Amino acid sequence: MLEEYVEVINCWFSKGKSPMPHFDDESVIQKYGCDALSVIKKLYSDYCLTGAWKESDLIKMEQTARADFRKLYSDACEEIIDAMFWMYSYDVTR
Repeated sequence: MLEEYVEVINCWFSKGKSPMPHFDDESVIQKYGCDALSVIKKLYSDYCLTGAWKESDLIKMEQTARADFRKLYSDACEEIIDAMFWMYSYDVTR
């Protein structure tokens, strides 16, 4: 179940430590291990493949990404989806 990855994702995105998200691989590896990092990187990669990039504004982007991601991961809790969008909305590397 994906809920077990909420803390890992928040750690990776530096949620609560930074006003803007950034990837913190080292913290995740130290606290949760390489396997956990691989899982959340895959989740975020899948999130980035949603149709959100086609939308013209942030509200539509979030709605589309949320719906598309739910199709892939029906067990994703709101906290994970919210964190994914928080990072996605700032991520210039995608």
